[in-house]
Amino acid sequence: MRYLFALLLLAGLIYGGWPYYTYYRLDAALASNDNRQLAELVDLQSVREGNQRASDQRLKQQLPGHDPVSSLVREGARLVGRTTSEEINLDWVRERLRGGPARANEPYPSLVTRTGFAFFESPTGFVARVGELGEAPVFVRMQFRDWQWRVVGVYSCGA
Repeated sequence: MRYLFALLLLAGLIYGGWPYYTYYRLDAALASNDNRQLAELVDLQSVREGNQRASDQRLKQQLPGHDPVSSLVREGARLVGRTTSEEINLDWVRERLRGGPARANEPYPSLVTRTGFAFFESPTGFVARVGELGEAPVFVRMQFRDWQWRVVGVYSCGA
């Protein structure tokens, strides 16, 4: 019985530390500009879909009316959002996680040291906040899929 408990405890510790290790690998891939490893860690299709859903949700909150003008503006903004979601690529993810455009001869700032919060949101979901709450942070959502943790969302808040 003791060995079974020890085995379960070890499995729980490994599973609990796995997303943090993946987050560290993401930081290393960003710092070394390793596109191959970054592509393994980021699910671009999920990031695109998540940003489109977030954009649609913001539109619904800002234009709650059901009149024809509101629906026309919402549909136009949705079409513009679709074209911009095609612009989401690894460089877009890198720039969001950097916190701004890169400057010449400046090393990539460490993602881990700028992270204010990182914890499980569900057994298969993990969220990290890059930056402080009052300073327009970026949220990184990771999900456990196909036996690995992958980034499925990068959301900017505030300005």
